[in-house]
Amino acid sequence: MRRNALRTTRLQSVARSLEALDRFVTREGHAEVPQSHIETLDDGTTYGLGEFVSGCRRQYRNGRLTDEQQRALETRGVRLPT
Repeated sequence: MRRNALRTTRLQSVARSLEALDRFVTREGHAEVPQSHIETLDDGTTYGLGEFVSGCRRQYRNGRLTDEQQRALETRGVRLPT
């Protein structure tokens, strides 16, 4: 797969992740997603939202989360480790 195709796929994946997070926050009123939580999207696909949020927290602790990613999570109410 070419580099641009990988980047497009990655951006689409992040967009789906944030879509799932938005859906969870709207329904539950908070962003404290249990690690084992699976979110069902409007098109019927399921998404491991809990694993995504846990992975983002791990990336943050390891200094691998970009400022843009951090803002996207924090504006949705995700608390990152201090």
